Amino acid sequence: MNHLFTGYKTLQKLILPALLLSATLSKAQVFGGNPPSIKWKQVNTPPARVIFPAGLDSAGLRVANIVQQMNGPIRPTIGFKQKQISIVLQNQTTVANGYVGLAPFRSEFFLTPEQNSFDIGSLPWPQQLAIHEYRHVQQYNNFNVGLSHLLRIIFGEGGQALGNDLAVPNWFFEGDAVFNETLVSEQGRGRLPYFFTGYRALWAADKNYSYMKLRNGSYRDYVPDHYPLGYMMVAYGREKYGSELWKNVTHDAAAYRGGFYPFQWAVKKYTGESFKTFSNNGFAYFKKQFAEDNNQPVAERKKHFDANRQYPAFVKDSTLIYAKNTYDHLPAFVVKTGDKEVKISTRSYSLDSYFDYHNGKIIYTSYRPDLRWGYRNYSELMLLDTKTGQEHRITSKAKYFSPAFSAMARVLLPYRLIHQE
Repeated sequence: MNHLFTGYKTLQKLILPALLLSATLSKAQVFGGNPPSIKWKQVNTPPARVIFPAGLDSAGLRVANIVQQMNGPIRPTIGFKQKQISIVLQNQTTVANGYVGLAPFRSEFFLTPEQNSFDIGSLPWPQQLAIHEYRHVQQYNNFNVGLSHLLRIIFGEGGQALGNDLAVPNWFFEGDAVFNETLVSEQGRGRLPYFFTGYRALWAADKNYSYMKLRNGSYRDYVPDHYPLGYMMVAYGREKYGSELWKNVTHDAAAYRGGFYPFQWAVKKYTGESFKTFSNNGFAYFKKQFAEDNNQPVAERKKHFDANRQYPAFVKDSTLIYAKNTYDHLPAFVVKTGDKEVKISTRSYSLDSYFDYHNGKIIYTSYRPDLRWGYRNYSELMLLDTKTGQEHRITSKAKYFSPAFSAMARVLLPYRLIHQE
């Protein structure tokens, strides 16, 4: 009884202030997600129940087999607790993503693959998701300890989610999963040069930001997201202190041993150095490796982050059109002549910035959700006139990606537009 009372008082000290001072986004499950015409099947294995639409049998079996085969070999590096999870394969969406969540404990794979294979790699998409997302399953299974477990008893799975998120930084969740991709497959983002371009660019420009800035991001300067940060910290820790380091660190952190900042406390306990020293050494380890391959001169002019400018297309020798976005303005198409930029039009909401230009016209895809079914959405073609800034949708309820004008279209497009008008 005294133990329970002590645990409750600790809960009050550590968690309730965070509840009062933090704002979180909560969403209900998608209602009416898929049309009833979709028939579902499932494959049951001890680690996962894979649920998939009829016709995707090969994808469902592949995901189940991958999870079953890799589950045993990688458990020693995160923990041996196991609870079966339901994995739902969604094929009605154009979004390339996947997630694992609590309340309820489930995972969903969105089966449209990423368009840029340099970004995520060229593994078959269901295989990539199975390897990456199941590591998150193992994380949640083994982070149900100590104070996080007490929160789960009191508030359900949502309580554990809160406890885990407050104790274990998001970079570890994703960095550990990316490390797992690289460990058990023949690819993984840890092997892709594109994955590290943000940090290589910062260090080539002699910009040595603090851990807190890299951890929290910036509205003034370009800062890579938490995926490469997490991979570098996880990889450095395992390289120097062994494969079981993070199992021990995250177990103590999720249990809130050490009180406030339990993750930093656990890193010091198992490495013998402060977290600040550990993170600085991790950055130095990778910076040294990148420096050996980097002969680029240091940028002479220091400036804060301005904008992303992507996919430049020549109008003529002195004029470019490109997609531009910043943190405080909506993405737009811009024409630049000399040093002068002129906005053509705000871009309709899209999943990527790719477009093609020819003879005063821009073609790109726009994201459009289905009005009835929450898990169904479309990627539709938009045609923009760069002279007037007017655009119109030329497909409906379609799924197109990376459109480009064909050789024949480049000849016939002006003729067709004149006659359509």
